Amino acid sequence: MRRAWTIGVLVLGLAACTAAPDDTDKGSVDTDTVVDSDTDVDSDTVPGETDTDVADTDVVDTDTDTDTLTPDDDGFFDAGDSVPPVYTDVTPLLPQTRFQFQGQPVVMAFPDPLVAVAFVFHGTGGDADVASSTEMLRVLNELTARGIGFVAGTSDNRAAKTWNVQTGLGSNPDWAYWQALRARLIDDGHFTDSTPLIGLGYSNGGNFAGYFAHACDDAGWPLVAISLHQSTGRCAAFGEPPRLPAAFQPAEHDETVDPASVQEAYDHHRADGGTARIWPILEERLAPTRWVRSGSITVRQSQDLWQLAVDEGYYDAMGYRQFPESEIEARVEAFSALPDVQYPRPTKAVLNVVLATHAINGQNGADEARWLAGLIP
Repeated sequence: MRRAWTIGVLVLGLAACTAAPDDTDKGSVDTDTVVDSDTDVDSDTVPGETDTDVADTDVVDTDTDTDTLTPDDDGFFDAGDSVPPVYTDVTPLLPQTRFQFQGQPVVMAFPDPLVAVAFVFHGTGGDADVASSTEMLRVLNELTARGIGFVAGTSDNRAAKTWNVQTGLGSNPDWAYWQALRARLIDDGHFTDSTPLIGLGYSNGGNFAGYFAHACDDAGWPLVAISLHQSTGRCAAFGEPPRLPAAFQPAEHDETVDPASVQEAYDHHRADGGTARIWPILEERLAPTRWVRSGSITVRQSQDLWQLAVDEGYYDAMGYRQFPESEIEARVEAFSALPDVQYPRPTKAVLNVVLATHAINGQNGADEARWLAGLIP
């Protein structure tokens, strides 16, 4: 017999969370810090380990419960568990610096000591502020805890807001942008020409990570791996990614990038002799405090949303989806449009993460960061 979760347990000793202010700095000074962790689900449909101090530490996964229950090895709770995880907002492990480069935003952070730098490529409709979005922040916090800094850039095409993966190296404005940005950051002393690099991209940004890997090979840059979130890493200009280490993350209910195509790309990479890992992004149960992780919704508001989802028949009292997989997209839209939903956009964003659709998802961030850190010379 399933036991209903008790909301009262969730708020014991938990302070109410408030939204972080949006960062509105558009200046060119590169000393501004950003702590905005608002959820930005950057979607194509909408837009040997060297750090011995922090190795293998899951620093950002705050899905802790308030009782003695512990998650299973896969991080999920069984049907018999009476206490769900309590979610809190995700904040940057390090202050983020935001500045303008070639008229577009860049967001970055560098731990000390620094062992590598991840270049972060947003998906369709996004920009460098993807680094401040909640789910990407879960990944970046894990990386910075292991000595891996990051630089999130912005694509040249501001109409479609996509990276150019079609044209050759000599005429691609996005590759020229990263060449100039890397040179600027080296000149400013943030890292050196020999600092190991990682290409990390979501969706269209993952395809650009594949392009970037070919470009780095041509330029002789020290790229050690690429990490592809809901992407095959393939690009029109070069086809498959080169055979350097690659991580793949297909989402269970992704209708934009077929998870089967990501699995096929992983299999192809392995068959061609490339080192690869794959971590599927799986649907989770909906906890009463799950919307707190949007960065815009308080504990009480999240609990009210959860109760509404139960009352309207979208979920049962154990947090299990009550509608078929084929209706996920329509049900997310319908629920977010209900009159009692005060903040439709973050409400929809969190549901897409929970349901493992085409949305940035930090579910596998700790595994991803551990593996990438282990590749750094």
